Amino acid sequence: MTLDQWYDKYWPAIESSIRPATARSYGVAWRLRVKPSLGRHRLDEITAPMIESAMVAWSGGASAKNDALAVLSRLLDGARRSRFIDYNPAREVKRPSMRESISPVSRALRLEQISTLLDLIPDGAYRRYFAAHDYTGMRGRGDCAARWRRRLRARRHPRQPLVEPGHARRAHRAVAQEAQVADVPLIDALRPYAEAAARGKRGSDVLFDGPDGGRLTNHNVRRAVNWQELREAIGRPDLGIHDLQRRTGNVTTPNQAKP
Repeated sequence: MTLDQWYDKYWPAIESSIRPATARSYGVAWRLRVKPSLGRHRLDEITAPMIESAMVAWSGGASAKNDALAVLSRLLDGARRSRFIDYNPAREVKRPSMRESISPVSRALRLEQISTLLDLIPDGAYRRYFAAHDYTGMRGRGDCAARWRRRLRARRHPRQPLVEPGHARRAHRAVAQEAQVADVPLIDALRPYAEAAARGKRGSDVLFDGPDGGRLTNHNVRRAVNWQELREAIGRPDLGIHDLQRRTGNVTTPNQAKP
């Protein structure tokens, strides 16, 4: 039996034992990495060196490769328990380090991908939110806090209380820092979205708010625009919303001013 055939038979058992978000990540890892490189091989032919060689060609960073190795290991664990193989060679493979250096440019979208992404989102608050991400580099909190002036200003909030290691019930505030303000140039690509968002608002109003004036977060935005389908449509199924900020260095560089 090949790995591909075993996947068709055993995947429902894996899927039912993990969270839906994990199942989606594993599904992408299987389709893009494991199946093309190892799917045609018989289960008893797969060895640890073979897996390591396949990993070299796998796309993505450490997180994406770890997902691929995890789904492969689960498949081979099931094959071992079903007596198709004597042991799971994936357990002998070293997991890629999450600390490995990943170039921001390697995660960045190209300009044509940004354009396609925005075109796929219906006109309105959510498209403006993504445009702010793409063209300013602000995080979600900054996007929502942006105010309408000649230049967008995103307020950085002081650090939130942190839990002190070893004292789970005690919280302390990190060294107090005053809020900082980042000036973001209003480039031509962003101007139509900013002007549409600013209609009927005062200079101190929140610029990128939700359809009903509520706060937008990465969580509710992903749900509203069907984020999984969007990133697959532009050929980047492993793209995270925070990766959208990485394009900014190539489009415009914000001037950060201390208070």
